[in-house]
Amino acid sequence: MKRTWIISGLVTHVARSADVCSIGTISSLSKQGAIITVLSCLENATGLSFLSQSDVNNAVSDCLALVVNLAPTYAPAAATQCLSCYKGLVNDLFGLVIGTINSGVFFQTSSSLVGDCATLTTTAGIERCLKNSDLRLPLLNFQKCASYAVIYPAPGTLSIRRLFSRADIFGNLLRLALGNGAPLAGVLAQVTASSNTPATSQPILLMELCYLTFLQDLQLTKLELSLTVVRDCSSTRAGDVCLSDSRIVDALSRFTNCAGFKIDTFPVACSTDILSKIYGNYDVIASLIPQIILNFASATSAFLTSIQPVIASTTQFGTVDCALCFQELAQDIASNIQAQKARLSSDQFAAYIGGCSDPHSTECSLLIGTVALQNFQECSGSTLNLSASTTKTPTVSQASTTTSTTTPANLIEVASQATTEKSAPGRKEVMYPKTLISLIIIPIILGLRV
Repeated sequence: MKRTWIISGLVTHVARSADVCSIGTISSLSKQGAIITVLSCLENATGLSFLSQSDVNNAVSDCLALVVNLAPTYAPAAATQCLSCYKGLVNDLFGLVIGTINSGVFFQTSSSLVGDCATLTTTAGIERCLKNSDLRLPLLNFQKCASYAVIYPAPGTLSIRRLFSRADIFGNLLRLALGNGAPLAGVLAQVTASSNTPATSQPILLMELCYLTFLQDLQLTKLELSLTVVRDCSSTRAGDVCLSDSRIVDALSRFTNCAGFKIDTFPVACSTDILSKIYGNYDVIASLIPQIILNFASATSAFLTSIQPVIASTTQFGTVDCALCFQELAQDIASNIQAQKARLSSDQFAAYIGGCSDPHSTECSLLIGTVALQNFQECSGSTLNLSASTTKTPTVSQASTTTSTTTPANLIEVASQATTEKSAPGRKEVMYPKTLISLIIIPIILGLRV
């Protein structure tokens, strides 16, 4: 039996059973741009006249037909609960983009969504539209009806997911929704910003929309939670009291059914087999570290360009996502070198760099730094195999001529976050043997003393 709720003028169709719409239906229509299709159709209809409810129904049916025809093989069948979920979404968005009929009188919308969705032909216009706060409730209502979000799956990229995880996006959203948390700042500010420069690409934008819908979900759930649960959820680090509450568990599950991954789990990009294949076929350590030493002071774009041949070779024997772990490793090492250069004398810094003449030596742990080692383990799922080598001889290009006397801003930001923040719930703290820590600390105390 289907129940129909009305919340703030939006019609919500709530089904009792799970998986009203199949993953095949949701994902196929999503990949063909279901949400943009609906919004574009409604935006095109804003100039029409609506004199009766039948006019509204006809416009809704026309837009619904466009969505269904995106992937006819997987489209929901007529007169099914799944199709009613899509129809409910179109109805809700019609009210926000165009208006409503009440007692035979048409009332134009007062929502800012109509203005923000007026330009859906550009990346910036799409971002402005999808980041409008009025859009979140209809999307959440659809998901509660259909079991999956209309944009499922919206995984974005692993590199952005890792960046957000290190910045504790989960904890920040909990505190923002349930406590007195401040607005998202730093690298997370782009999630709530409706206009980023450059505009956010659509895969990442859809992932960010899942975060925003999750925020809306938590805000609506807050009134149902006990004060004890609210306090734990909005603390510095949420504990079992928060994470075991059934309503929080449901919200977490809905996020997963929007994005395609768990919000409280740090993403791992490599497997043991992939890393073994990389190490066995390419001397990535001996190739990467000399390039970093030559180019650590370069501006971000120039630095990334200088290491791209190494990353490309790593990709050849692994995967794009796993190779990005080595790119992030290089950026973290560059940050560490920049930080040491700022605090050491010229002689000390020369000794510091010279201590890594053999990239495979344990002395290179000092150059790499604990932050880089921890981030690499989180990214790849394994500790960095510093001794892995092959018979291949690496080629080192000349240092980039585009340099900067300060650390690139994004490298400072990532390094400082990784150094200061605690692991998000669901992540294990990365532990290193005492001998390795000694190798990192003792040279600073003894070998680099003037």
